Amino acid sequence: MLNSIFDDRRPQCVKGKILDLTFGDRELNRTFKDDNKGLLDIRATTDQGQIVDIEVYTYRDQSLIDRSLFYFAKLYNSMPVPDNRYDKKNPVIIINILKENMFPAGQEYHSSYSLRNDTTHELGTDKLAIHIIETRKCADVRVKNKLIRWMNYLSGSSIKEFVDLAQHEPLYKSVLEAEKMFFRDSTEMALYEYEEKRMMTEATLYGSGFDKGKAEGRAEGKLRV
Repeated sequence: MLNSIFDDRRPQCVKGKILDLTFGDRELNRTFKDDNKGLLDIRATTDQGQIVDIEVYTYRDQSLIDRSLFYFAKLYNSMPVPDNRYDKKNPVIIINILKENMFPAGQEYHSSYSLRNDTTHELGTDKLAIHIIETRKCADVRVKNKLIRWMNYLSGSSIKEFVDLAQHEPLYKSVLEAEKMFFRDSTEMALYEYEEKRMMTEATLYGSGFDKGKAEGRAEGKLRV
């Protein structure tokens, strides 16, 4: 999925294809604080030996860019400085995968930000990149690339298409196998059910727009797969 994101909009700090991933602490397993909902801390290694630190989020609020900068600073500051060479620190990429649209209709589904000169647009540093993907817009794209397929699958808008692809693509088949294992795991299921109930309670109390019918349908669909 990360390769599909970078193929669609490549940050200058990512050279080559990602071959290997290691995962940091999964905050959702340690605490249910809203501030860490949907957080994944990933260290990726490319086929050129480059190491990139990536944070992936699956929520949205009014301070999305500010929050992204905060997590970038937090992660970047936690890295060691090899031989006092700041230019040797790993790049950090923040990826926000949104259920609801953030930008006006008609604007691109995949937006990316970097640190550039305001006049010449020359890249000042490749240590920071922020990506925002709006899954609702992805569902409306007719010509589907790998990123669109991934986002449609994650948002539940095209499960059948993903299942059909899995019959011919080993990668997608392995994703569905991993998902089946997830639903057989009682601990993971307990976390999933907790989060679903929390969102439904929020919707009742605060009118967050959570669609109970869609959530239940999505859960049942995943179990059927």
